[in-house]
Amino acid sequence: MFAKWADVVPEFKYDMKTPYFQMIVPTVDTVRYTYLMEKLMNANRPVLFSGATGVGKTSIISDLLTRNEKKNLIPVTINFTAKTSSKRTQQLFESKLEKKRRTLLGAPLGKRVVLFIDDINMPQLDTYGASPPIELLRQYLDSGGFYDRSKLFWKDVQDVSLVAACGPPGGGRSHMTARFVRHFHMLALPTPSDDSMQRIFGSIVKGFLESGNFSDDIQSFGKKMVNATVDLYGRVCREFLPTPAKSHYTFNLRDLSKVFQGILQVKRNSVSNVNSMARLWIHEAMRVFHDRLIDDEDRQNFQQLITELLRRYFDLPWTRETLFENGKPIMFGDYLRHGFDTLYEEITDTDKLHNTLETFLEGYNLNASSKEMKLIFFKDAVQHLSRISRIIRQPRGNALLIGIEGCGKRSLTRLACHMADYSHFQIELTKQYGTTEFREDLKKLYHTAGVQGTPVVFTLGDSQIIHESFLEDINNVLNSGEVPNLFEPDEHEKILNAMSPICKAAGIPEQRDLIFAHFIRRVQENLHVVICMSPVGDNFRRRCRMFPSLVNCCTINWFNEWPAEALHAVSTEYLSSLNLGDSALNFRLAEMCVTIHLKVSSMAERQHAEFRRRYYTTPSSYLELIHLFTSMLEKKRNEFESSRGKLAKGLEQLMKTNETVSEMQGKLSSLQPELERKAKENEKLLERIKEEQTAADAVKKVVMQEELEVKKQTMEIETLAEDAKKDLDEATPALEAAIKALNALNKSDISEVKSFPKPPELVQYVMEAVLVLLQAPDLKWATAKTYLSDPKFLTKLINFDKDHLAENVLKKLRKYTENSQFDPIAVAKHSAAAKSLCLWVRAMELYSRMYKAVEPKRIRVAEAQAMKEASQIQLSEKQARLQEIEEKLVSLRKALEKSIADNNQLQETIQITSTRLERASKITSGLSEEQVRWAKTLEKLESQKANIIGDSFLAAACVAYLGAFNMSYRSEMVASWVQMCRDNNIQTLQDFGLQQVLSDPVQVRDWQVWGLPSDNLSVENAILATNGRRWPLMIDPQGQANRWVKHMESKNGLKVIKLSEPNFMRVLENAVRTGLPVLLEDVGENLDPGLEPILLRQTFKQGGRLMLRVGDIDVDYDKNFRFYITTKLSNPHFLPNICIRTTVINFTVTAKGLEDQLLGEVVAKERPEVEE
Repeated sequence: MFAKWADVVPEFKYDMKTPYFQMIVPTVDTVRYTYLMEKLMNANRPVLFSGATGVGKTSIISDLLTRNEKKNLIPVTINFTAKTSSKRTQQLFESKLEKKRRTLLGAPLGKRVVLFIDDINMPQLDTYGASPPIELLRQYLDSGGFYDRSKLFWKDVQDVSLVAACGPPGGGRSHMTARFVRHFHMLALPTPSDDSMQRIFGSIVKGFLESGNFSDDIQSFGKKMVNATVDLYGRVCREFLPTPAKSHYTFNLRDLSKVFQGILQVKRNSVSNVNSMARLWIHEAMRVFHDRLIDDEDRQNFQQLITELLRRYFDLPWTRETLFENGKPIMFGDYLRHGFDTLYEEITDTDKLHNTLETFLEGYNLNASSKEMKLIFFKDAVQHLSRISRIIRQPRGNALLIGIEGCGKRSLTRLACHMADYSHFQIELTKQYGTTEFREDLKKLYHTAGVQGTPVVFTLGDSQIIHESFLEDINNVLNSGEVPNLFEPDEHEKILNAMSPICKAAGIPEQRDLIFAHFIRRVQENLHVVICMSPVGDNFRRRCRMFPSLVNCCTINWFNEWPAEALHAVSTEYLSSLNLGDSALNFRLAEMCVTIHLKVSSMAERQHAEFRRRYYTTPSSYLELIHLFTSMLEKKRNEFESSRGKLAKGLEQLMKTNETVSEMQGKLSSLQPELERKAKENEKLLERIKEEQTAADAVKKVVMQEELEVKKQTMEIETLAEDAKKDLDEATPALEAAIKALNALNKSDISEVKSFPKPPELVQYVMEAVLVLLQAPDLKWATAKTYLSDPKFLTKLINFDKDHLAENVLKKLRKYTENSQFDPIAVAKHSAAAKSLCLWVRAMELYSRMYKAVEPKRIRVAEAQAMKEASQIQLSEKQARLQEIEEKLVSLRKALEKSIADNNQLQETIQITSTRLERASKITSGLSEEQVRWAKTLEKLESQKANIIGDSFLAAACVAYLGAFNMSYRSEMVASWVQMCRDNNIQTLQDFGLQQVLSDPVQVRDWQVWGLPSDNLSVENAILATNGRRWPLMIDPQGQANRWVKHMESKNGLKVIKLSEPNFMRVLENAVRTGLPVLLEDVGENLDPGLEPILLRQTFKQGGRLMLRVGDIDVDYDKNFRFYITTKLSNPHFLPNICIRTTVINFTVTAKGLEDQLLGEVVAKERPEVEE
């Protein structure tokens, strides 16, 4: 039974939770082609969809494959680009299959792989007109397999179906051979009719407005908005056609879809009426279509088209002037309510907008690890920032920013990332950076966006695209989100393991293919690619043709050159902080900055028209002018203050010298009488010292004689005392032994002696001797016992006064001691205590005898000692008198020495004063003419103070802009700038020139000694090379600049390198670290991307050290480092990315310059005195 296709089209149901990119509104075409494709796939027939870009080929195929994903089909998507090779195609093919045998590949058991190849006719044709990737696929379709590329054996492939999509040939797409196409069942998708498009987007808009509870007026307005948008799309496609200069003017249904994607961002409370909805529609249409237009004519035509559609469909009488010229620009954004629920709303409060952006910028600079970013939010900058923010905040929002280098694309992108709280990433080029490193960076981004679910913006500039394979991978990221063969098997497993709990929480079946597909969807949602390209040259047009996703899958934003209003806003902001003494002067200088920049741009175009020599002025050049003026003004002011200070100080010193000469003359005349008085005082003092010395000598002689006499007496006394001591020492051992024996006795020993009723004879004998010594009244035993009974008996014996025994006692005692029986040994036989007493008696007798013998000697010693003391007293008195005389003499000598020193000091002072007076007289007479000249120079310098601002401004303009021009252009521009300064009442030198402002004759002479030609052009070039903030890039076909740099820097250890040398980056690293100069010679029209950090001087502080990243390492940056670049190309075409990173200087010798050089050589040879 047959039915009409229209009868089987299912009804579309809008679901707010369904992502916009997953919404598919069924139409007759989608139902028809989906049905046919499904039947053909079931029959294992290859299918080829053909149709224009954006007709829905990829959507139909992807939707069908996704719906059959849970069945036995395994969908695999591959995107072909112009750079796709057969080898990579085979690698991608094999990576999706299982190895069943050595020679057999196929789908997993019970499954079937459906290989979807998008843009199959994109690969470039080879020399012979064939497309290798397509020929490989044809081989598979013909023979069911292909050869192994390493071992050259055949591999069969089974359970694989092919589905492909292609666009019509042209625009980078090639014709496919009939031998290949014959295998496919081709389905040609027509461009959707207006009715189809209105039905598709009308269903989406109607469902959105109804589910969002918008007012009835707005819901009825939705249908008109869809009709107007479809009409707008058709008119844009017909009227804005691509040309070589407008290669990106290719529009498709994706662009139409983006308009409605933007509209679906609003909520009910952000558009309250039909007018608000109409302004929203205008804004979204402008963002999608208008922002890619490159000139004012196209923009005005588009704006006129918008106003026509407003009148036709919405019956709104708005004009182009009121919407786009007189009023504020229509802007919508969701960043004004930062920290709250985001609301996509129209921005009407300009002050609030600027304050919000300033707050965002301040927050960015606080968190930024690199150099602080300074932005001026003029009108165009705000609009571009809002556009970038809108793009990256949308799901799958990717941007292609087109504009010359230095217009702020990357800076605005970084700030937009900060506004959205997104991470920002860009590659860091090193000397080894290639495809492998790029893919490693992509893996990190995929992990951040897919596994972690963190929104991240990947910025890629055209200067960073050192291999076209980078764009091939980016093309895949933009189109399908998947880069084939990006992950190794083990990395693939890690991703599946990390995503498994995430998929489980999202309710996705735990199948490997479904998990990885969800991972890719998260990457598409969270990874936003921002590609920054320059329209200059052929690269942009070629890349848009070879990688169509750059245009088809990105929202394009074209950056124009900064308008005069923007330039003026920037210069006003920067110069407002300068203290120029007059705010009106700041304003006039800001206007002159704009005029000079625009003048140089027009002169660059004129130079290209006359000489075919290209030079680009960019906003970075404009900022360089302002920064150079600021730094040069400060430098010139410091030099002026230094010169004025030196001259003023010199004059002051001369005045002081004259005053000092007068003072010295008066001082010299007053010192001479003082010198005579001092001499007389010294003579009197010397006579007095002689008298005192005579008296002192007499006293000293007497004192010395008496000292000898006292010494003699002392020696005699010491001899007598020693003799007496010697005699006494003989009795000392016996005495000590007796005392020791007594100490050994105790009461029991005494009681033993006392207990004898009748003591032995020897004991009786000993006790009698004791009684004799103690001078007892009698010598009876009873008396002895009485003494022995005394408790202090032993103490009396020990403390006995042995020195004063009477002679009669000693006489009685000798009767006992001289008896032979009075022996301690014999006594010991009867009593030990008696023995001790016997020893004591004998010791007393011996000591007394000795003491009697020594006593006369002791008396003599005492008498002599008394005489000595008397003599000593007399000697001390005489010594005191001598000391007094000598101290007085020392005091007189010191007074004499001081007087002599004062006299010598006075003579020396007179001598020095006389010498100084003589010299000062010579100086003052010699400098009398210099004093006059210095005064005139100071007066002239003061008169030139007013020229500092004007001279610094003109010098900064010359350094920033003039390097690339020849002498005639330079002279013309400088003359016009000088006249402009005078018209604005800004004083400059009458005959302004770079040599007068930025150099001095000594420096120029040194340059010429080092080989710099003597003509004015060469001297100016040297000034530009040494005074710019950017490193010089010298166009030097004759090699004059090369020779000059080599001679000038040879003494500083110059390193000469070429880009062709393998280790040139290592040489640069060492030079940056050690502060050596480097000459990079013979460069072409492009520079190595690894030089960018050095050219931009991207230094940073780390631990108090100034660092610079060279290649892949951080090195210490020595401020003495200098970098020179030369090229032998006579007319190189340097792109803007080089012009903004270097100071381009044209060293090409002209006829006039050659005349000046030859004249200098002749004069130096024939008339050297003139040359001097």
